[in-house]
Amino acid sequence: MYKKRGISIGVTIAFLSCIVLFFAYWKGGKIPIKTPGYELAKDPAGIEYKFSLDLNNDGKNEIVKVYNTVSDNLGDRRGPNMVKIFTENDNYSKEVFSYTGLGNLIWGVQRLNNLFGDGYDAMLIKDASYAMGCGGTIYLLLLTYKDGKYTAINGPGYPSFGACKFAGKDGSGNKIIIAEPKWENDYCCGCKHKLQFYIYTWDGQKYIKTEAGATKNKYLNESVDEIIQKEPSLLITNEPTGISI
Repeated sequence: MYKKRGISIGVTIAFLSCIVLFFAYWKGGKIPIKTPGYELAKDPAGIEYKFSLDLNNDGKNEIVKVYNTVSDNLGDRRGPNMVKIFTENDNYSKEVFSYTGLGNLIWGVQRLNNLFGDGYDAMLIKDASYAMGCGGTIYLLLLTYKDGKYTAINGPGYPSFGACKFAGKDGSGNKIIIAEPKWENDYCCGCKHKLQFYIYTWDGQKYIKTEAGATKNKYLNESVDEIIQKEPSLLITNEPTGISI
């Protein structure tokens, strides 16, 4: 008898919970989006990585949210990071796309307009793998709408002491310049170092890697543009690059 009563009470509570959620949505109340073990990632200023933009060009904004694992200590974050897309009305948590990355820390997020020259914008998520100590690896994750569906494109990765620039013509994502640290038996954490440049070209499906030049001088926090201004021959390769500086 008591077992049946317990089941009945459980069913009643579940039914009432559904009614509460329905009226919350109907009245414009916010229905929480639950992602167990994860929390919204934040920038260094404490602002959540949550963005509203029209990825599929239908005239309505989607909501892009970037998550990392719950932890009070950076070194305890085991990842991986996660990105999700929801319908424009944040009161209704309809998930339309989800992707799990490679890193455990968000190095930054940026909106890129007309990524491949096809009219569709993208979100660049710098998905970093970091385990404390000196440096880590940054993976360029591109969230966009392509071939009639949402998609996550894995761009190149590079060490955190390197640099990158989106530099394609007719769509900045068609060419990416990457500068990677080049050590010559002189490794020193946080010190100036030479850099090896690579050019990644989008072929419609993936990025093709081409080796370019290496710097003669050592750098630390300079941007790709600043380095190229000092050493203009870095982008010379055996292939036409289409680079726009």
